[in-house]
Amino acid sequence: MKTLWRVKYGLKIREEGSNLFLLMLNHDDVKVLKVGPWHFYKHILLSEKLEEEKHPSTISLYKAAFIRVFGIHYLCLSKRVRIIIGESIDKYLNKNNQHLKLRVSIDVRRPLWRGMKFSMGLSEKIWLSFQYERLPNFCHLCGRTGHTIKEC
Repeated sequence: MKTLWRVKYGLKIREEGSNLFLLMLNHDDVKVLKVGPWHFYKHILLSEKLEEEKHPSTISLYKAAFIRVFGIHYLCLSKRVRIIIGESIDKYLNKNNQHLKLRVSIDVRRPLWRGMKFSMGLSEKIWLSFQYERLPNFCHLCGRTGHTIKEC
C-alpha cells in the first residue's frame, strides 16, 4: 500500500478486528482519502479519517459506485427520475448528466440490488436492471461484495 499510495512520511498498519485495520498516515492522509475508495487484491479498501475519540469499528462502510440502468429509455430518465432511483438504492451522488449511469453510495454490508420495479405512471410498472461498474469480488448468489460464489 505504501508504494501504491506513494506515501512519503510513513505508514503504520494495526489490525483492529476481522477485516478491520487501522492505517496511520503522517501528512499523506488527505491524498489517500480524496482518491479512494481503493481496491486491493480485488477487495474494497474503504477509508475514512478517524477522529481521536472514535473507535475504528464505528466508521461507515459505504462505497461510491457507478450503476448502469437498463430497461428504460434514456429520454424518460430525467434528473428527477435518476434521483428517485438512486435514493431508492441508497444515496444518490450523481453529479454528471449521463442519462443511463447513476453514481450512488452503497452500504457494502448489504446485498446489491439487481434491479427494481419502477412506476412510470398510474398503473404501469417496468423492471429496471442494474449493472455495477468496477466492483471488486462480488457474489452473484447472495449479492454481496467481498467474496465470490465459490466462497459463499
